[in-house]
Amino acid sequence: MAYCGSHALNDNYGDPDDFFTPHVGTAFFLFADGSVRPVSVKTDVDIIRALATRNGGEVISPDVF
Repeated sequence: MAYCGSHALNDNYGDPDDFFTPHVGTAFFLFADGSVRPVSVKTDVDIIRALATRNGGEVISPDVF
């Protein structure tokens, strides 16, 4: 189970349980609505953190990931 700390996707200095993808440039995430969508590995870690929380109240536009 991954968690969202302070490391970006595929960060070379990330912890073993940070998000990681073997795909080049894209990670695929399952969202709460049942959809699976690609997320760029260049997505800002604050956006990843907002996507990973359910009670933060953030509204994230799909244009930012």
